[in-house]
Amino acid sequence: MNKKKNVRYSLKGFELLDVMIVYPENPLPQNSKFKFTVNLEHRTNLEKKLVFVITTITIIYEEKSSKLGSIKTSCIFNIDNIEEFTSVKKEKLIDFPDAFINSLNSISISTTRGVMYSKFSGTFLQSAILPLINLPHLEENRKK
Repeated sequence: MNKKKNVRYSLKGFELLDVMIVYPENPLPQNSKFKFTVNLEHRTNLEKKLVFVITTITIIYEEKSSKLGSIKTSCIFNIDNIEEFTSVKKEKLIDFPDAFINSLNSISISTTRGVMYSKFSGTFLQSAILPLINLPHLEENRKK
């Protein structure tokens, strides 16, 4: 009988790692359309029971495919029972449930969206609001 393990976790901290704005030579027309690239990277510190989700979002002006800005953040999560998901092999691999990874990613993207809104407010990027992201679709793209 395979018993599912619950991950006991909490948000420990948040860091703003980088913000960049590239001002265009000419003002953008009103209602400009933007594209976004989202990159998620997971890092761990087993000794401290931490998982870091590094989120990098790049804003691209759709009409000219030019990069106008980016933001990079780190959400830091404390995982009380991280050892339950760690293999004892030579390389210490961590195998969290997919639903848990989706939760960490969702929290990190949502938190970064809010910081984007704050940091880009009052600039020409204030209307570049990151849309809602379907995490299973993001996962499919990662596997390709």
